[in-house]
Amino acid sequence: NWVRPAGRKDVPGKPIQYATTENFLNHFNIQKLSDLPTVDELGSAGLIDTTTIDKSIFGTGKFFKEQSMSEKQNIYEDILVESKLVIKMIKQIKQNSELLNDNKVLKNTLNIRNAYLDPLSLIQVSLMKKMRKKELSQFENNALLLSINGLAAGLRNTG
Repeated sequence: NWVRPAGRKDVPGKPIQYATTENFLNHFNIQKLSDLPTVDELGSAGLIDTTTIDKSIFGTGKFFKEQSMSEKQNIYEDILVESKLVIKMIKQIKQNSELLNDNKVLKNTLNIRNAYLDPLSLIQVSLMKKMRKKELSQFENNALLLSINGLAAGLRNTG
């Protein structure tokens, strides 16, 4: 009995999470999982051939931390750069200095809609951050659900 079910992850699909047992730690004479050797350490010792291993599947100890730190990237900067490029290209194609300059009714409609939806979006982002940290009260959880419904209704009604 080295592995046991340890609940479900709070993500869509709610996959079962597994944890190692005390029997596992005792068998290998370790205190915690990060005491296990990394894939590279096992390879250096000649115990495994690291050329055929997909290292992304290993989530133990030092290796997982090093891997996730080196592969972490700021996608938001990329999204911002790409969105500015798209806006620039649309302005060039439409030969306008502003987006929707040629459709004042739509521009006005979106500005009115955003005045109502933008605060809901900010509330939602703030509450989702707290939810991820597991710091959300029942009242805040209800507010989060209401903000999701409000945004969905606003977008559904205005396109």
